[in-house]
This record gives sequence, C-alpha cells and structure tokens, in this order.
Amino acid sequence: MRLFALAVLSLALFQQGNPSRPTTRPTIENANAQKEASNSQSNKSDASPVPAISKDVGSLPVQTPAEQTKQPDAYNPENDCLYRAYLWATILGVCGGVIGVGVLVYQTILTRTSFVSNFRPKIVLRTATLQIPHKVRCVISNTGGTRAYVLSSNITVRDIEGKLPPDPPYDPANNGILGKAAVEPGGFIESVFTLDAGTIKQLNFDYTAKTGGSPNPGSVHLLGYVQYRDDNGIVRYTRFCRLLNVQSDRFITVDDADYDYAD
Repeated sequence: MRLFALAVLSLALFQQGNPSRPTTRPTIENANAQKEASNSQSNKSDASPVPAISKDVGSLPVQTPAEQTKQPDAYNPENDCLYRAYLWATILGVCGGVIGVGVLVYQTILTRTSFVSNFRPKIVLRTATLQIPHKVRCVISNTGGTRAYVLSSNITVRDIEGKLPPDPPYDPANNGILGKAAVEPGGFIESVFTLDAGTIKQLNFDYTAKTGGSPNPGSVHLLGYVQYRDDNGIVRYTRFCRLLNVQSDRFITVDDADYDYAD
C-alpha cells in the first residue's frame, strides 16, 4: 500500500511540472481568416494620408527645388586670390611676350643697320670697251658687301678738246640709262650703246693722226654717274670719267676729282 501511494504521489508531482499542451491545432479556415484580417489592417495603414513635410526642421530652413534654382551663384572670381593671381600672371606674360618680340625686332633692325654700315654697297665703273662697229660697252658693278638700289644714272660719250669744263657735260638724252635696278654684292649691270655721228667722226680723225705718227691720245671721253641708295636709306653718288686713248685702244681714268669719285 505504501508503494502504491508513493507511485500515485510521484505521478501527481510529474503532471504539475509538465502542464498539458493543447491537443488541438488551428484549422485552415482560422488561418485564412487571420490572414485576411492582417491584410485589411495593412491596407488601412497604407491608405492613411501622408503628413505634410514641414519646411522647418528644427531651426534649419529647408528650401524647395524652385527656390534652389533661383538662388544666385555665391562664387565671385574677384574674391578668388588664386584666380586673380593666374589672371595677372597671364597679363604679365602676354605683355612680356610683346615686349620681347619688340626687343628682338629692334635688335634685328640695329644689327642689320650696323651690318649695312660696315659692309656698305659701292657702285663703280668696272670696265668700258670700244666695240666694232662704233659701240661702247660699259659694266657697272657693286663691289661692296650689301645690295645697292640704282636711283638715277647717265653715261655719255663726248668729244672734249683741251681741259674739262667745270660741270660735266652729260647728255640729258641718256638720263636713266641703267634704269631702276637692284645690284647685289658682286653683281653688275651691262650697258651697250652706239656712238653718235660726231663722236664717230672725231674717232676716225684721232686714229688717222695715230697712223700718221701723232702721239696724241685723242679727245673722246666717256663720262657718267650713278646715284643709288643702300638698305639703310643712305643715298650715295658715284661719278666716273674715262679718256679713250687711241694709242692703246683703251679707256683710261682721268685724274679729276670733280669727274671721277665715289661716296
């Protein structure tokens, strides 16, 4: 009996420590009903109106997009030190470049002027020869170091007895005989012209006297001038005078500073 009572007491204590679980489960209908109820609850929460957003959040104003587009740009290049420094550097660089180009041009002009002054052109009568029949060939050359520009010229062959007159008797018909020409250093201009009838007659007389034993050199002179300028704009003048010596058949230089000289 004691054992039976002890067993009954133990079973009672075991049931109190482990309560009975529900033996029934919710049915499918109950689950569907619960689902529909939760969906209707969520739809009601979604359909509720959205509260308006206040423009003031705490103490900070919130701007709308329209107001943001109307807001002016706060950047001012005049207050940007880096921008102003770059701008001034650009301006100074351009000014310096212009000044540098001007200095180079000025130095080039000075160098060219100095070069022309040191190596000036020089126009001279290189040769004069008598050609048959009764023609004279003259070669005017530039023996200087730079270009010469012929401005005016004259070459005249004339019979001059005795002393030469104070002023050279140039023939106006032969003015500009060389034209307007630029003569390079070492270059030349050639001119060939026919003697007039009076000069030819005098030459025949001089050669006849030579045949007769006369030592007279003759009286036919070739005289002329060339006016020219250099690249510096300086105008120069060259005069020449030659006597046709029938004894040697050559034009020889006449020693007269008014007739034969070069600037």
